[in-house]
Amino acid sequence: MFMGAAAGVGLFYASRNDNYRNKLTGVHLDPDDNDGKGNLGLGLGLAFVVWSMVDAPVSAIKINKRNQQAMTIGPMIDGDKVGVVLSLNFD
Repeated sequence: MFMGAAAGVGLFYASRNDNYRNKLTGVHLDPDDNDGKGNLGLGLGLAFVVWSMVDAPVSAIKINKRNQQAMTIGPMIDGDKVGVVLSLNFD
């Protein structure tokens, strides 16, 4: 997923390399119009980033379920003591 996102961002920047402005007149010069490829690269890069953010917790839950591992965090109240309990279960 990282390589896909990097390729998309690389495509975006490579397409923007040919955009120039004439320093005297300020006219935009674009000898080889690759702006469509740049937008495709940006969309591709963002799609891989979002896919990665959605896939990470889903994969972690599946792996933990397969390995029968669980972690729970909860409050602890014992008389006048208040704290947090961390419980790890490795079966």
